[in-house]
Amino acid sequence: MAGGAINSETTAALTLNRVLLYSNRASVGGGLAVTGNLVTPKEVNLFGVGFNSNTATASGGGLYANYSDVTIGGDGINYFASNVAQGTTNLNGGGAIYLSNSDLLVDSLAPAQSPFMDNNFAQRHGGAIAYVNQSSGYHYISIFNRNRLRILDISNNATASGGKGGAIYVNSLELTSGTHNHSSVNLYNVNLIDNDASEGGAFHVEATGNSIGSESVIIMNQGTDNGGPPSCPPGVRCNSLELNRTGNSSTISLVSGGSSGHARFSMYRGYALQNISPLGGFINGNGRVYLDNSVIANNTLGNAYVIATVFHELQIRNSTFAGNTFGAGQVIYHALTPTYFRLHNSIVFQPGKQIYFIGGGVIADPRNLLVPVDHGIADTTGRNIQQTTEPFFVDPGQNNFQLQVFSSARNRYGPGNSVLMPTIDLLGGMRPTPPDFPTPYDFGAFEYGAVPDSILWADFEP
Repeated sequence: MAGGAINSETTAALTLNRVLLYSNRASVGGGLAVTGNLVTPKEVNLFGVGFNSNTATASGGGLYANYSDVTIGGDGINYFASNVAQGTTNLNGGGAIYLSNSDLLVDSLAPAQSPFMDNNFAQRHGGAIAYVNQSSGYHYISIFNRNRLRILDISNNATASGGKGGAIYVNSLELTSGTHNHSSVNLYNVNLIDNDASEGGAFHVEATGNSIGSESVIIMNQGTDNGGPPSCPPGVRCNSLELNRTGNSSTISLVSGGSSGHARFSMYRGYALQNISPLGGFINGNGRVYLDNSVIANNTLGNAYVIATVFHELQIRNSTFAGNTFGAGQVIYHALTPTYFRLHNSIVFQPGKQIYFIGGGVIADPRNLLVPVDHGIADTTGRNIQQTTEPFFVDPGQNNFQLQVFSSARNRYGPGNSVLMPTIDLLGGMRPTPPDFPTPYDFGAFEYGAVPDSILWADFEP
C-alpha cells in the first residue's frame, strides 16, 4: 500500500494547504505518496504541511514522490519530524523524503524553534532525503528559506549501521538507453547539523555511467537576493556542516562509478566545523570537489587526510583550513591522472602536517598561501607561499577564523598568474577592503575589516 494518509497516482495536480500528516503507515510514503509518469510528471504543491511520526516499511517515511514536480512553500510552516523509512534493500531510504525521477523546490518558512527536517531515520540510505534517479534529463532539488532570519536546518537525522548519507543520499543510476542522467541538489543557506551515518554522515553522492553519462551533484551556497534565495544576515550562521558523525568513512563520501559516472561536491561561502569521522576524513572518494570562500576547521578525523580525492579535479580557493585533528601526514591527497589540483589564495595552517600529497602526473598549482614552516611544498618559486608560526585568527577555539589586525594573511596578493579574484568574502564583505582597494587581497575565507553590504540582506523599498 502506498501513501499512509494520502495516495495520488494520477497526473492531475495535487495541492495540500495547512495539513498535518501524523502517525500514518504505508509501504512507501508513510504520510503521502504521489506518482506521475515520464511524459507528464505530477504537479504537487505542499503549503503549510507537517509530516510527523509517519512510517514507510520501504521508502519515504514522510513523502514518496515518483515522476513528480513537488513544491514545498506557501505562507505556512512546513516541516518533517520523526518520520521513519524501514526498508533494508540497497535503494530504500529517505526518512523524511524519497524522490525518484522527480524535482523538488523548497521555498519555505522554517519552524520557529525546531529544524525543518528533524530526527528522521532511514534503515538504509538518506536519513532525511534519498534522491534516486534512473531517467534521462536534468533532475533537481533546490532548498532555501523564505524568511531570511529563519534558516532551514536539516538536523538530527540518521541511518542505521551500514547506511549512507546521514542527511542526504544522491544516486544517479546507470542508464542503458536515452541521454545523460543528471541529479543536482542545491542548498542555499541550509545548515546540516548533527546527522549520522556509517558512510557520509552529512552526504553520500554517487553516480554510475558507462555508454551513457550520469552525474550527481551537491552544491552548498549562500543566497544573494538577486531574484532568488535571500542572503544570510550578519550574525546568523548559515550554509554550514557541523557536528555530523560518520562511523566508517568520511563526512562527505563521493563515488563515481563506471567509465562516465561523475560525483561532485561544491561548497561556496560555507562552514565545515566540528564534524566527527573517527575512521575517515572530511571528504573522501572518487569525484570532483570545489571549495571557495569556506572554512574547514576543528573537525575530528581518523587516520586519514582532511580531503582525499582521486581521478577528477580538486579546486580550493579563498579558504581556511585550521584546527583539524587527523592522522595522515598531509592535509590534502589527490591522485590518478588525467587530473589537476589547484590551491589558491588560502590559509592552510596545520602545524606538523605537510600541505598536500599528489600522485605522479597530477598537475599541482599551489599559489598565494599562508602555511606553517613545515609545509612541505617543494617548489615555492614565484608562488607567493608565506610561512608563519601563528596566523592570528580572532578566536579559533570558538570557530571564529576571521583575521586579527596583525595577521600575516593580510594584504598578500593581487591579480595575475591566472588566479580568479574574489569579489566578496564568506560573510559578504567586499574584497579587497578599502582603503586597500583595488589590491591587495587577504588570504583565506575572510577579508580583514570587510563589512557586509546591507543591501544584500536588509529589506528595502526601491
